[in-house]
Order: sequence, then C-alpha cells, then structure tokens
Amino acid sequence: MAGRTLAQRAMRNPVLPLIYERVWRPVGFTLASAGRSTTAEQERIDAFLALAPGARVLDVACGPGNTTRRLLRTLGPDGRITGLDAAPAMIARARADTDDPRVDYIQGDATAMPFADGAFNAVTCLGALYLVEDAEAVLDELVRVVAPGGRVVVLTSVHRGPAPLHGLADALMRPAGMRVFGADEVTAALRDRGLVHVRRELAGFLQLAAGSRPM
Repeated sequence: MAGRTLAQRAMRNPVLPLIYERVWRPVGFTLASAGRSTTAEQERIDAFLALAPGARVLDVACGPGNTTRRLLRTLGPDGRITGLDAAPAMIARARADTDDPRVDYIQGDATAMPFADGAFNAVTCLGALYLVEDAEAVLDELVRVVAPGGRVVVLTSVHRGPAPLHGLADALMRPAGMRVFGADEVTAALRDRGLVHVRRELAGFLQLAAGSRPM
C-alpha cells in the first residue's frame, strides 16, 4: 500500500505515531462512533473475536501497536500476535512501545502479505480498510491467511442516514483518499469470500464486521 493519497501520507508521517494512541485515534474514533469510548470499542472487538488462549493472531494495519497490545490480555502465555503495517514510522514506534515476547511487528503490504495460507487463528483490521485504495485485495488477504474455524474482524467506515447524504459523504472523503462503505458492502464481501456466521454492529459512522472461515 504505497502512500499516495493524503490519508496514506498522513499515516506515514513520522510525527503521527507520537500522538496516535493518546490523541489521534481516541478522538477520531469517539467522534466517528458517536461517542463510543476506546474501552467500549475494545470490549466489542474482544466479543467478536472470542479468542482462545494460545491463539495466533494477525493485526493488519497495526499502526503503533495500540490495538495489538490490547489483544494480548485475552491470549494467555502461549498466544502470539503479529502486527503488520506499511508505514516504517508506525512499526518503529510499535516495536519501541511493546515489551512482550508474544508480539512481533513486520513492515509489509496488506494487499500481498508475507504469510502462508491459514497461518492465523484470527485476523483483525481495525480502522484502516477505508484508507486503502484496493480494499478488496486486502479482504482477499485477510481471508486467505485465516485458518479454518478462525475469525476475521474488520472495523471500518459505513454510510448512515438518508441515501442522498451518502454522495455528499463520498465527495467530502474521496479527495483525502478515504472511503465510506455501503451499508452491506463489507458483510457481503466477507460472505462472497466464503466466510460464514457473518455479523455486523454499527456505532455512528463505524461498523464492526466479522465472519468465520468454515472448518
């Protein structure tokens, strides 16, 4: 995912990792979710993932590792998490801020991830899919690397309100390289890729969508 759009360039700015966890993400996501706190958001993510102790987890577009680290408490001593991000500054910050042998960070492209098919018991992409030019390719990869019985969980944008406003939202977001997904666009994409037990929860202009790969 080359940093070509305004939003992608912002994610690669070396200053952003310094304020991301305490300012950028909490403020931005609280506004977008109509008041949901970071703690409440993580509780819903945990419920959607339903991780078993010892699970192998991949956090795609992990940023400075804030979401990656919050998943650790559910894994037990034998669990492993890999965080992947395209931005060197984000990966450097994540490594500097994480002191846990259960975590690895890798710089890489979410549209062509360096992992084997079915390598993880769960895969997350939390707050990044709307920044990607080829979101469909990222979804392909999320599903490819999750093991049978594993879950894919995505937190991303969604259109809300009257249909005439959707075009306005698109017009405002598109110049910055940000995408607002249709009401059923992400859940349909998960089903199209073979996932089952697909579910979704809405909060403001955000959606938490998940599905399981059949056994």
